[in-house]
Amino acid sequence: MGKRSLVRLLAACMLGVSGMAFAGVPDTVVTTTQIGIAKPEPVNAFVPVVNPSTEPDSEAINILYPTLLWIGRDLKINLQRGLVESISVDKSQRVFTLKLKPWQWSDGKPVTAADVVFDVHLIREAGKRYAFSGVGDMPDIIKSVKALGPRTVEITAARQVNVHWFEYNVLSQLRALPEQAWKGLSVDYMVKHVADPAMVKVVDGPYKLEAYVNGQYIRFEANPLYSGHKPSVRYFEMRFYTTAQAEFGALKTGELQIGQIDPELYAAQHLVENLKSIPSAGGYSMQRIMLNMRDLDVSFFRSEKVRQALEAAINQPYIINTLYHGLSAKAYGPVPAAPPTYLSPTARKLSAADLYDPKRAARLLDEAGWKLVDGVRRKDGKTMHFTLMAAPANSQVAQVIARDWAALGIKVDLRTQTFNTLVGELYNHKSHWQAVIMGWIYGPNFYPTGEGLFNTTGGNNNGSFSSPMLDKLIEASTREPGVESLYRYEDAMHRLLPVLFIPWPGMLVKYDPKLGGVDRFVNPTGLYSPQYLYYRAGAS
Repeated sequence: MGKRSLVRLLAACMLGVSGMAFAGVPDTVVTTTQIGIAKPEPVNAFVPVVNPSTEPDSEAINILYPTLLWIGRDLKINLQRGLVESISVDKSQRVFTLKLKPWQWSDGKPVTAADVVFDVHLIREAGKRYAFSGVGDMPDIIKSVKALGPRTVEITAARQVNVHWFEYNVLSQLRALPEQAWKGLSVDYMVKHVADPAMVKVVDGPYKLEAYVNGQYIRFEANPLYSGHKPSVRYFEMRFYTTAQAEFGALKTGELQIGQIDPELYAAQHLVENLKSIPSAGGYSMQRIMLNMRDLDVSFFRSEKVRQALEAAINQPYIINTLYHGLSAKAYGPVPAAPPTYLSPTARKLSAADLYDPKRAARLLDEAGWKLVDGVRRKDGKTMHFTLMAAPANSQVAQVIARDWAALGIKVDLRTQTFNTLVGELYNHKSHWQAVIMGWIYGPNFYPTGEGLFNTTGGNNNGSFSSPMLDKLIEASTREPGVESLYRYEDAMHRLLPVLFIPWPGMLVKYDPKLGGVDRFVNPTGLYSPQYLYYRAGAS
């Protein structure tokens, strides 16, 4: 038998064994996006680096091209589940050496250090178009990157860094990308093909892309050459829904094997009592009302006292207990309370307190010169009046907040827009949006220091807030060892309020009792792990 014939035979045997692994049980798990985190939204792009930084896109991308490091629900690096075997740091604490595990692409070629170097070069070339530009001070924070061998990458920081921050906010963004398939493609080309299945034929994740229909679903097929934990289910599909009601209907009829109950549908829990449950506090995330500091019509947002008044007037206990049925936590700053890993001592006290204080809010507005005249806040002949935009998922909480502000004499117009429309508005600096409810999942910035979000030059500082003091505090938290500098940043954020913080809604995850591994599939840091899902013996 010739060598080529032998190779073909071995390949056929491999595929046969792979196929036998799926025999006798259902071969598909169907779910939707943002399980345990938020209401579903569509996947619009699945090409790394140049995709919009939305959670559904990140979920799809990490299935195809997992990041080098896996950050678990305990907010710790789990080397067992990532592509990196070890990380070492030199005495200067600026040079990081990553040893990759033996890994391979779906075409059988090895994943090499050069593929990681290629990823960094793409990020640099993308510049401001990089999905997480500014987060982790990327890409400028990386002075150099080079392959020391087939499986060894050396990355040098451009300045002194907090080692923990660098690992959790910089290295956490990196992945291997298929240089052999993408070499020669321009960033312009990639931007135009962010949802082109032809771009992702070669992957190193647990699943390959099988089909994508814009606005309907994305379907993956198990990658038989995946080097990590082998998938037990052949197909994994995420369907897109525009409302929580549509998702719940699909869960009730069995169309979905994994779904969730939105807080507004809690009264209908009994309709899916046959399904198992995992309560979720909504992920390691923050929900905020973003304020446009560029718009002169709402220049009052630039007043610290006005922002403090708006925050104090939001009835968070009502939102948590009535709208979210207790599956949430008070939010008065940028660092999530669950888990409380990085909460400062001050932030811990605030999270336990009730800071809803409409009398204080009224006093702050008076001090800022916005007096109540005939039931309306006025100053220098102008009325405090603005438009608050929200996606359908946040329409109820927007109504409650607008009611709270109206009680103070603030006129608020509510406008509901699709999630995609809001993202487009926020990233268009010529747009005239005024206030927008928008969430942020801490990933890839798992160490919540705020760079990229609240510093003046941050790529996701959509409202153009600027504070030299806050810039210095954010930079210090990325440079100085320990957490004290992070605590100082947190405490300053509570006073400065570049955005207004509101509770993130929790979700009740529901799933088919015949399905196992759901606890490992759902991760509050926003990463899906469908390779751990399996159907229990006897399932059909």
